[in-house]
Amino acid sequence: MKRTTAFSRALSLLLCLLTLVGLFVACKSPSKPPEGTLAPSVEDDVTTAANTPEERGTGAVSFNLTVTDLDGTKKEFIVKTDKENVADALVEVGLVSGENRAYGLYIKVVNGITADYDVDKTYWSLLVNGKMSNVGASGVSVTEGLQVELKKTK
Repeated sequence: MKRTTAFSRALSLLLCLLTLVGLFVACKSPSKPPEGTLAPSVEDDVTTAANTPEERGTGAVSFNLTVTDLDGTKKEFIVKTDKENVADALVEVGLVSGENRAYGLYIKVVNGITADYDVDKTYWSLLVNGKMSNVGASGVSVTEGLQVELKKTK
């Protein structure tokens, strides 16, 4: 009986030591990649794929467009154009449509998403370089590196 108890204790001690070694190995930081290479991470792959802007157009000047839906979903574009204003550039590459009015293009559809104040009290807010624009898209001149956001608003 004493032998069985001593054997059980030794076996329990051995299992505890193996468990601790296993935990230590599992918690150890991953090894470094070979010099000159970068280790890919799952987070980097997801971030890069989700945030890669879609390029539209072939002009000499490019600007960035962010389209934000009511739920906060964002889609990024790089627009390349030779047009002089943002409205004409976005129409040219098929990103917006709407109605021509006295003050320029009244944008109703952006990247297939409709905002119609008469139907659901939504509209497209225009932000230029992070600030609400005082003019419509037809009044915003295209410049290299311009940051434009069309944000569906209610």
